[in-house]
Amino acid sequence: AFVPAVAASGRLSLDLAVAGGAERPEVTGVVQLSGLAWNELPLGRVRVDLGFADDKLENHLLWQDGSRELLEVKGTLGLRDDYPLDLKASSSLDLARLAALFDVVEQCGGSLDLRLHVGGTVKAPDLNGGLAVRGGTLRLVPAGEPYRDVQAQLTLANNRLHIDRLSAASSTGTLRTSGWLETDGLRLKHLQLSLQAQEFTAMNTASFQARFTGAVEAQGSLDALALKGDLTVPRARIRVDQFGAGPASVLPSDLTVSGVYGGDPEEEVGAKEEAEPESPVMRMLQTELRLRLPRNVWVVGPETAVEVQGSLLVDKNFNESFVIGGSAQAIRGFVTYK
Repeated sequence: AFVPAVAASGRLSLDLAVAGGAERPEVTGVVQLSGLAWNELPLGRVRVDLGFADDKLENHLLWQDGSRELLEVKGTLGLRDDYPLDLKASSSLDLARLAALFDVVEQCGGSLDLRLHVGGTVKAPDLNGGLAVRGGTLRLVPAGEPYRDVQAQLTLANNRLHIDRLSAASSTGTLRTSGWLETDGLRLKHLQLSLQAQEFTAMNTASFQARFTGAVEAQGSLDALALKGDLTVPRARIRVDQFGAGPASVLPSDLTVSGVYGGDPEEEVGAKEEAEPESPVMRMLQTELRLRLPRNVWVVGPETAVEVQGSLLVDKNFNESFVIGGSAQAIRGFVTYK
């Protein structure tokens, strides 16, 4: 769902000069893309001036839409691991473009400004710069809820990305994130993030609506990530089309171990099933999340409405399955079972 829809068009032109031999080629020239469009959204033109010699590539990329400069990348890129990097990138984008690029984005707005310098070597790049989002709006198809006042201020220094500010508002509350991520070149090495929600509506679709208050801490890496937090659900609606279904009639002879539980355990001894591949999430994730349901959490459906109250604990250790404990009870309502 997050993959851009492939509907690109444009014109490509090349003007290159090649010299030197096969062992030490030299290339200079211009590459241009004009009349660019994606999902019928005009994207302007891209021009790249380049020069290649001695295993080094010098380039100047400029992406413009009319008179507006969208992206500029300029500098030197060595093609050997020990060659130095010196690339500078700057960008100023209208985020409304994302709605046409990604099917999952129903609506998007605001401005993005990026300043980035890539130094070091190809083998060990050193990243520095910053990114800011101002006046952002976002509505994702799976979530349904329109998020507004999206603000971000990120600083990248010595391969560490500091989240100085990352916040958004829903129709009912706010969500704030802070922390940092450390990279080893282009690979994520470690992260420490803190998320705080205050009456924040995360989902608002026909089948599921949920509002959250609380905090979650994330620490570790993509190989071993630990989540710990305490969340309260002050309001939720879960809609089911059919609350339950069963056979039209049950005979006394059907009430056996095999009939109720799907098979006699003694008969299944030695039976083998093909094991499903272990999910990477199951290997790397550890959780200690408490979910409180004080009141106003409803399961609804045709001729069915049940209010649920309780407290759940979602536990998981590395390389183990999720374990859900606690208790939940129906405190009022009615159920129509068909």
